[in-house]
Amino acid sequence: MHPILVFADNENNFMNGQELNSPEDVECSTQTCSDMSYAGGISDSVESYPLDLQMPMRRTLWMQPDDIEPSEIVVDEISQPMKKYIVGFSGYYQAEARHRFIEAALADSGVQRWTVLPRDNPAADYPSDFDVIQLEEHHHAMPGLNSLKDHPAVKRVTPQRMVVRHLTYFDEAGNAVQDFDPLQSNEASNHFNDMDVQIEPRKDMPHDSNGSYFGNSSTPLELEKNSKDDDLEIFSVDSLYNLKDNDASPDLDEEFLGKDDMESTSYVESKSSEYYKSVLGVEDDAIVQPLHNKLHTLNHKKTDGNVAHEPIKEDSMDDRTKIKEDYDEPEASFDPLVANDFDKEEIWPGSRPFHRSSLTLGNAFWQSTGRHSSRRLLRAVPRQITSILQAEELWQRDITGTGIKVAIFDTGLNKNHPHFRKIRERTNWTNERTLDDGLGHGTFVAGVVASTHKACLGLAPDAELHVYRVFTNTQVSYTSWFLDAFNYAILKKVDVLNLSIGGPDFMDHPFVDKVWELTANRVIMVSAIGNDGPLYGTLNNPADQMDVIGVGGINFEDQIARFSSRGMTTWELPYGYGRVKPDLVTYGSNVYGSSSDGRCRQLSGTSVASPVVAGAVALLASGVLHRGNLINPASMKQALMASARRLPGVTMFEQGHGKLDLVRAYQVLAKYRPQASLSPSYIDLTECQYMWPYCTQPLYYSAAPTIVNVTVLNGMGVSGRIVRGPVWHPYTPQNGELLTVGFTHSEVLWPWSGWLAVWIWVKEGAQDFEGVATGHISVTVESPPEEGETEPRVSQVRLPLKARIIPTPPRHKRILWDQFHNLRYPPGYFPRDNLRMKSDPLDWNADHIHTNFKDMYEHLRHSGYFVEVLGHPFTCFDASKYGTLLIVDAEEEYFPEEITKLRNDVAEGLSVVVFADWYNVSVMRKVKFYDENTKQLWMPVTGGSNVPALNQLLDSWGIAFSDAVLEGDFSLADRWVLYSPT
Repeated sequence: MHPILVFADNENNFMNGQELNSPEDVECSTQTCSDMSYAGGISDSVESYPLDLQMPMRRTLWMQPDDIEPSEIVVDEISQPMKKYIVGFSGYYQAEARHRFIEAALADSGVQRWTVLPRDNPAADYPSDFDVIQLEEHHHAMPGLNSLKDHPAVKRVTPQRMVVRHLTYFDEAGNAVQDFDPLQSNEASNHFNDMDVQIEPRKDMPHDSNGSYFGNSSTPLELEKNSKDDDLEIFSVDSLYNLKDNDASPDLDEEFLGKDDMESTSYVESKSSEYYKSVLGVEDDAIVQPLHNKLHTLNHKKTDGNVAHEPIKEDSMDDRTKIKEDYDEPEASFDPLVANDFDKEEIWPGSRPFHRSSLTLGNAFWQSTGRHSSRRLLRAVPRQITSILQAEELWQRDITGTGIKVAIFDTGLNKNHPHFRKIRERTNWTNERTLDDGLGHGTFVAGVVASTHKACLGLAPDAELHVYRVFTNTQVSYTSWFLDAFNYAILKKVDVLNLSIGGPDFMDHPFVDKVWELTANRVIMVSAIGNDGPLYGTLNNPADQMDVIGVGGINFEDQIARFSSRGMTTWELPYGYGRVKPDLVTYGSNVYGSSSDGRCRQLSGTSVASPVVAGAVALLASGVLHRGNLINPASMKQALMASARRLPGVTMFEQGHGKLDLVRAYQVLAKYRPQASLSPSYIDLTECQYMWPYCTQPLYYSAAPTIVNVTVLNGMGVSGRIVRGPVWHPYTPQNGELLTVGFTHSEVLWPWSGWLAVWIWVKEGAQDFEGVATGHISVTVESPPEEGETEPRVSQVRLPLKARIIPTPPRHKRILWDQFHNLRYPPGYFPRDNLRMKSDPLDWNADHIHTNFKDMYEHLRHSGYFVEVLGHPFTCFDASKYGTLLIVDAEEEYFPEEITKLRNDVAEGLSVVVFADWYNVSVMRKVKFYDENTKQLWMPVTGGSNVPALNQLLDSWGIAFSDAVLEGDFSLADRWVLYSPT
């Protein structure tokens, strides 16, 4: 018998809600051990869990609790409230018809007291496909809900859910520095920190009544003040520019300063020579002192410390002439269909370099310091997002967003805000009687899209803004508010919709369905991928949906922001593998935007990166309006992906297809023809780091199949099918015949997209082979003809595939990770490992060896082990091939057949290692909480792990976890570890 090792750990754990009665419920084949219908992607329609699985479940626990009474874990006793549910209908009906349907469904259910909650929003008088009902009789609730579900006009019944957004800001290292509590302030724009900077007028600089500084767009920012500094001075960008010719000065290149910055004078605070040593990362006075002295001399040569500038006048013109005048460069001959017009590597007139690099590139001085850059100096040179993305090049061609309707779903916008010229409509969908922005977040987002203020220009200043206030001043929203607002956006024929919010709940079915309906109506939705990085597998919905453009964040050094959420998606677990997300990344750190008081400020987060892309989409769409119905959610995403700039050394689950390139995207759209495409566009299992984790482990015979989940984008139409293929074409001279490649895919591509799961095995004849195998996969996609066409639209796509094969490793080097019993997002309450995290008690990230256990995976690989993933019951794998079965934070129960098989496998030489978190009934009772989503008190289904199930599994060997709970931390070498074992 081989050893059974059990451990307690403190990793994350989550719940799926997948209910299986026996291992026979999962189809097993001798080779794949898989139910192929779950292969790689999500199903064509997300089925709702039964109502009882969407509520807290009480489970019979055979372990007797200890009398543990932890201090500081206190939950108020709350009376059972009335429950609210969203009743979704199969079509759009008037209020009277919807009421009749509900009344008929509840007539014989025993429910006598129920109410349809009235609407008080702009959608109230229009037909709707849902109602929110409140049940006042708890003992009849379940029969009533079942009766509603059985009514032929009812599509689905789900609990009303509440969404709470915390406006978390980040410092330049990507660390959260503030979680703003709106209840402690009347207006968020009055509450600032390093990453939420409001530009206040300086007494020593001229400014207009709007708080704008006279001069160009490089608005000054004060560096952090230090009362201990005795030698404070003022230096200007002109001073830095003049130092270029001084032999004793650092080589401050034009790439650092920027053309616009060097032609202007913007003042920031300077400090002592000791400060410059700190900033530059050097200790040599011979380097620092000349810089300090020169800055002092140059600045004091200025008259009165100021430089006269022409005042910035408020930009309130209703046409595009003003922007064109601001960039009054001679227009060259331009043909948008000629690729060379966009492929020049030179610096275009009035723009920054095509390739923007960090200060370490092309600068000997900065390289010699051993430091990448001075973050303080970077902040001394403010950056306009429009200049960095070269929006001026489109503005010069009269492309400014005209004719595009952009919906901003956020916290509202104040009336007559001076930064915007085309606020077409403001609507309120909350229970507060106001249209204004009490937090400032919605104003900032709108400004990034369409501001006309020179200090914080938006990308599409002539786009029509449709402002939807869906969050209250306490940052609260409900699913039903979004549903009504989404319906109204469809009615208003909105073109682009920015959603700088998100959450982990991809099982909020009414919300997900409505997003599908939105995009099916040609609304291009852009959404933030989330601020839960750097942990992998932390994507937010709806940005993780295939039909939505999910946006991650980078800083101005083209590095992935620490806060930006990473892929993969977890909808597909445990049977398949996640999709690539985000779709692309753009600047989300220290970006300028509008504040609610008419000034400009900086914010960071993916909620900032999202409107950057939304503004870019609006700008691009306005440039191809003459091409009719060319633009749709798929074609726009295809153009953004095809034109994105790959970031070196960054994985596809961090950057998607790369960094937004606005000008190249316009080039692609200008020549675009409707077609299908794939994401990723190729499979190279040898390419590191981009193809991580695939590139970290070669293929070998008898390994569990490698699954690559490919997204199919269909720019030809809202619906389509894969009609021929997929077909594997091995390249015989390149050993492609040694691979077996299988497929499963969406039956219908809707809306605009679907999934293609690629399964890759090594044939038996290659068990001793070492080398590279290549080939390609062909897929043919067909969509119905558009108006005026007679033949279906057809597109053929090739997917190159390359993989490295090695001889089969010995058994003792092969580890099997049990994914089947690690559950994804919980429909029940699974508490976090750290019980002190009261603000977010639910574990919501699915466990996987490539997401929250990424460090464990890399450690095992670096130690020479090969890690495979089991997405099916224990009855589905051949234990003679593996040295170790790794069970980590399992939440699912074990079938009797699994327990029997595992006992036999251990007897035949299999080792089992089990990690588990805390479990104690007394503690579980104390961490119950009132859930606004379902309007009820939730009890945990289990603790950090399902210890009773694990003990049942281990019972054959006389091993069991206890229910003792300890809390604290310990250090091992240079690592600090939270300790909460059982």
